[in-house]
Amino acid sequence: GVVVFESVVRRAENYSYYPDYSSLNNEDTGLKAYYETLVRLGVSVSRNYRPFLKLEGQKATVIYAGPNLGDFRSRSEKDLEQFERVAQGGARVLVLFQTREVRYEKIAPPKPAIKPSGKGPLRPRDEMKPRVDAMRKRWGVEETETEVTNNQRPTGTETLTPSVVRRDVLWHFAKWDPPWKPLRLDSDGNPVLLERSFGQGSIGLLAAVEPFTNYQLLTKPDTALLAVTMTGRRPLIFDEAHLGVEEIETIAGLARQ
Repeated sequence: GVVVFESVVRRAENYSYYPDYSSLNNEDTGLKAYYETLVRLGVSVSRNYRPFLKLEGQKATVIYAGPNLGDFRSRSEKDLEQFERVAQGGARVLVLFQTREVRYEKIAPPKPAIKPSGKGPLRPRDEMKPRVDAMRKRWGVEETETEVTNNQRPTGTETLTPSVVRRDVLWHFAKWDPPWKPLRLDSDGNPVLLERSFGQGSIGLLAAVEPFTNYQLLTKPDTALLAVTMTGRRPLIFDEAHLGVEEIETIAGLARQ
C-alpha cells in the first residue's frame, strides 16, 4: 500500500491549476494519487464532469470530495435532495468533508446605548435572519465545532489586530437520527462516518477528506479509512463537476491523465 502511494505521487505530473480535492490535482491537497492507486489496484474508476443528477441510475460509489462540514449545513434542501435521488437509484454517495477551518473574526466594538424616543417600539436595524440548517432539518444530522490549538502557536485564539482574531476550529458530528449508522469512530469517540440507506443505495457522510489527499497518502496513509470507499466490486466515480471541472474540461482533462 505505502509503496504504491509513494510511487504514484512521485511519478505524476504537477497540475497546480486544478482545484483542491480534485482527482486531477497532484499537489498536496489533490486526490490524484488516490485515484491512480485505485487504478493500479484494478478498481474500475472514472470521473464525472456533468451535472450531479446525471449520475442517477449509476450502481457505483460516488466520491463527492471537499465541502466544508460547517458550511454544508447551509446548503438548500434542493441540493440535499439531489444526493438522495442519486442514492435512491442504486449509488453509494460518499461526501468527504473538510473538517478543519481557520477563521478570522472581527471583535465587535461595544454598541452605544440608544435612548428611547418615546415614539413607539425600537425597530431592529440590519437584523439578519438565522441560516436554515438543512442537514438537521432534512437529514436529522447536527454538527458542532471545537476550538483546537495550533502546535505552532501558543493558544487556539490569536489576536492579529485590535479588531481581528484568528481561531482554529474542528468540526464533527454531534447528533444524528436513528436511520444514520455510525460505522467508524475517531479516537475521541466521535463518528467519522455516518451512513444511511436511501432507496436502492445509501449516503455516507465522512468527516475526513484529508486522509485521501496526496500529502497524507505519502506521509501517513490510513489504509483502514481509505478502504471504506471500496465495497464489493462497485466501480468508483469521482465527481469533478462540483469542484468546477465540468464537461467543457473533459477532453483537456482526460488528455492529461
